[in-house]
Amino acid sequence: MQLERTLRGLTQAGAVVAALCIWALTGIIGFDVLARATGHPTLWAGEMSVYLMIALGFMGAAHTLERDGHFRVGLVADRLPGRGSVWLDLAVTLVGFGFVALFAFGSIQLVMMLRSLGFRSSTLMQVPTWIPMAPVALGSVFLASAMLLRAMAVWRSLRQHSQPAPRAEHTV
Repeated sequence: MQLERTLRGLTQAGAVVAALCIWALTGIIGFDVLARATGHPTLWAGEMSVYLMIALGFMGAAHTLERDGHFRVGLVADRLPGRGSVWLDLAVTLVGFGFVALFAFGSIQLVMMLRSLGFRSSTLMQVPTWIPMAPVALGSVFLASAMLLRAMAVWRSLRQHSQPAPRAEHTV
């Protein structure tokens, strides 16, 4: 299905950007360690590291969901009879999708507003504030895509009376 392929492409794009953030963080922190060791600390590494960590978290969230890497609390779901846990999974996924979709919409609006107003950070680098906010908005879109994919998979499993969608092995 074309929609599923597109949504999977979005989550994969987020995973690639998250991986690039890890490499950039490694390089920046490594450079800063060497610079400090030689008595020439950077003024920008800390700020850039924070921006990259935020981007990493938001850009990688969809990939983590797709791989079922987020934690779950199975206290209620594990006690439901029959396919009750699958129905609960669908309901929770749809509610989560709604929340993340609204968050993505608001984040996109915030990025556009920050860009139009020209706000800058109050730090030494004076980064335009829409730049570190953009990965939050984009990552939220990717996460909403992954949640929609998950809901489609759970719905399909309910319709086909097959095994439930994959669940985390370690539940609390």
